Amino acid sequence: MTAIAAFLRKTPVTRLHDYFTAAGFTSLPPVDWTKPESEVVEPLIMAVDDMDEDEKQRVVLDAGRVAALADGPGAEGLRAGLSITWCSRAGPVRRPAGRG
Repeated sequence: MTAIAAFLRKTPVTRLHDYFTAAGFTSLPPVDWTKPESEVVEPLIMAVDDMDEDEKQRVVLDAGRVAALADGPGAEGLRAGLSITWCSRAGPVRRPAGRG
């Protein structure tokens, strides 16, 4: 559960709200997303721990995927596969994928 706790603590509450709302978890108790971050995240960690096993496993897998993309090789893979928009004085400049 420590990996999920770290994931939840590092993710902005607005993104957590989007994720849990879109995923349609039925075993997650209601969360008051309007509270300050510190009052949302810790109760959310406990709530996820109490979810049914199938839904909790979905959260674990999704957190693992996010962590894999956020580490060095994952982030580099994303950069290599995406075109990056750079701004210059003349306006945005699109560089082909794979070019620094």
